[in-house]
Amino acid sequence: MKTTGPYLAAMGVLVLLRRTGLAQTLDQVIYELITSQRSEGSGQDQPITIIGIRESDIQRFGWPIDDGLFCAAFDDLNAGGATAIGFDIYRDKGVGPNQQCLHDRFRDEPTLVSIFNVATNFVAVPGTPPNAILTTT
Repeated sequence: MKTTGPYLAAMGVLVLLRRTGLAQTLDQVIYELITSQRSEGSGQDQPITIIGIRESDIQRFGWPIDDGLFCAAFDDLNAGGATAIGFDIYRDKGVGPNQQCLHDRFRDEPTLVSIFNVATNFVAVPGTPPNAILTTT
């Protein structure tokens, strides 16, 4: 009985706490303490905007879409205050007469992030710094 005594006492306390509702109250008090101690957010509203390419865009601009069009879009987004721009299109080779602009933008703009697919070995936009490459599978 010496070894089972503490276990029986603990079980009795737990049953008592559960039946009286004290366990739930204690849980809520602890939760409130923890959540009230969390740091506040920045207070800034940081909306996310997703820009997609639709079939009508492909009919209008052709496929693959010219790099110059993407560069103009990135410039507009940056001018609008974008904090990050994810480019989820594989573009290992340039398209159109303004091919170099896309490479330059990814090399020079810290807001741009390019994807790299490990499974299919589709590389990120050439010139993208390593810290701006999102690896996917």
